This record gives sequence, structure tokens and C-alpha cells, in this order.
Amino acid sequence: MNKLCLVAAAVSTALVAAPSFAVDYFGYFRAGTALSSNGTGDANYEKQKVGRLGNENDNYSEFGFGKDLKTGDQTWRVESMIASGNSGTNGWQDGDFNVAQYNVQATGLFSSDKEATVWAGKRYYQRRDVHITDLYFLNTSGTGGGIENISVGNQKLSVALIEDSSTKQKTLDGKQWVLKPGEKPSEPGSWVEQDKYKGDEVKGYIADVRLANIGLWEDAMLEVAGAYNFSTGTASGNKDVQADDGALVTAILHQNMSSGFNQTVVQYGNSSYGAQMADLGNGGNFDRHDDANNDAQGVRLLNWGVISWVISGKWVTSSLRLALPMQLSRQPTVLKPITI
Repeated sequence: MNKLCLVAAAVSTALVAAPSFAVDYFGYFRAGTALSSNGTGDANYEKQKVGRLGNENDNYSEFGFGKDLKTGDQTWRVESMIASGNSGTNGWQDGDFNVAQYNVQATGLFSSDKEATVWAGKRYYQRRDVHITDLYFLNTSGTGGGIENISVGNQKLSVALIEDSSTKQKTLDGKQWVLKPGEKPSEPGSWVEQDKYKGDEVKGYIADVRLANIGLWEDAMLEVAGAYNFSTGTASGNKDVQADDGALVTAILHQNMSSGFNQTVVQYGNSSYGAQMADLGNGGNFDRHDDANNDAQGVRLLNWGVISWVISGKWVTSSLRLALPMQLSRQPTVLKPITI
């Protein structure tokens, strides 16, 4: 039995043996509608550029449940989340339903490093985003496992391996006879033999390495992250994967201030990661449909923050974001500045 199975067995035993207990609840939801004099009704416009507030026209909810199980100095956390979304156009409708997270996190397993956490399962893994625009510029969430918060001096190292088999490529699947346009099936020579293709799932994985808590000057911290997306072949055993592997390197400078914070993010990516730099891609999805992005290289600069101030005795929070994405490829340099 491998280590991940041992972890699952230990947690299952603990849940069965434990008496009735309360669990932690966490979640998120939004719902709303709008009227329009021109008949368009409830609509959104460029959410990731304009912003989310008042500009989301769907219903979405997340319901999370977690529980800490303590055994001496060790803490085993069992966590799950259900997510659901639909258009919200009427009172009873079907929609997407997803078990978004279910994982086990064990802290305190190593006497030499009590803060290190071993985890396995499906998880939103250390996502980094500009919340007001719902832009996840670093998002390697999925099913896998790893260890995080390993002490390296004052810094914290995290490593993970996460599956990313979300796309299919066209793979040759023999031959087929096809009727020529305008021909009758019974006429001689009306059929032609052609190659037959199928959608073949590409088995992809992400090796994710991060070093956080790098102290700079007063109230300033740096985090660096590297994600390498690689493939082992397709589900049918085809080793000829059309899309090249790719890397995404991210540096996040976080500056705390008395009334909020500011973040400067610099990213470089190649292959499919590079293509995302120019179109506000979320830094997670890796397109392996074909070889269209193999020569792409991209750089992205984000600067955003949150500032709070007092109006009539109440705290008000605002967010400002500046994005300067660009993509470099075999084509002439493309520069697409976007300022919000």
C-alpha cells in the first residue's frame, strides 16, 4: 500500500471511530438580476477587465466543509467543497455541479519542522488572483499531492505534482470511406478513402515549486513560483504529443501599507503559458489541442492593490489594477496594454 493510500485509510478510520462532531463551514455565493430599457436584460461585460462588482449575471455558490482531527502534535484536516453555477434566469433550473475540492492535509508529521504540511487529493492549490477582476494569474489547482511550508531558513518552500489532463488532440484512428459531395451512394467512384481522427486525451501534469516569505525591506515580501507542465503521452498510448511542454515563472512582490497593500507581479511563460500572457489567461489552463502555441513566449506585468479609507465613520475599501500583458511569438511582436 502506498503512502497516499495509508493517509486515506488513516483518515477514514478516524472519521468512523470519532463521535458526532461539528465541522467548519466556509463558502461563497452570489446571485442577482438586472433590468434594461433596451431589452438585453441581465448581462455582463468584460468582467476580467472592467471588474466584478455589479457586472456578474450568473448565480454561483460554493459550500465547503472541513474538520481538524488532532492526534498528539499532529493535525489531520479533512476538507471538501461543492460548487454549483447556473444562469439564474428562473427559479428552478439545472446547472453545473462539481465536487471542487476533497483532500487531506496533515501537519506536524515531522518533528524537525512542525509547520510542514503533507497533502493529497483535489484542491484549490495556493491560488493567486486579482480578486476584483476574478483574474487568477497563478492557478495550478487540481488532483495531486505534495508538501508545503517546508522551512528553509525564514522562507517557506512548497512542492506539488498535480494532474492537468484537460484537453484532447486529434489522433489518427485508421481510415474511413466518405461520400463525395453531390454524389449518389450507388454510383461507382462516389466514395473516397480518407484518414479518420479521434479526440485523444493528453495526459498532462504540473510540477509546481514555490518559495515564499522572502523578506526584502520593511513590510515587503517576495514570493517566487515555477510551474512546469509536461506530458507523458495520450490516453490511447500515443507518445506523439503535438503541443510542447511549457514553463510559467512568477514573482510576486507584496508591500503592506498602513491602509492596505500593493502587489507587483511579473510573469514569464512559454508554449501555451506564453500565449496566455497577452489575453488575460488565468495562469492555469494549458491548451494541448495542437501545436499552435509551441513557439509562443509571453511576459506579463500586473500591479494592483487595496486601499481603505474612512468616509462618514465607515471603512471603505477600493481596488486599483494595472495590467500590461504582451506576447512574443514567431509573428511580429504584439503589445496589448490594458489599463483599468
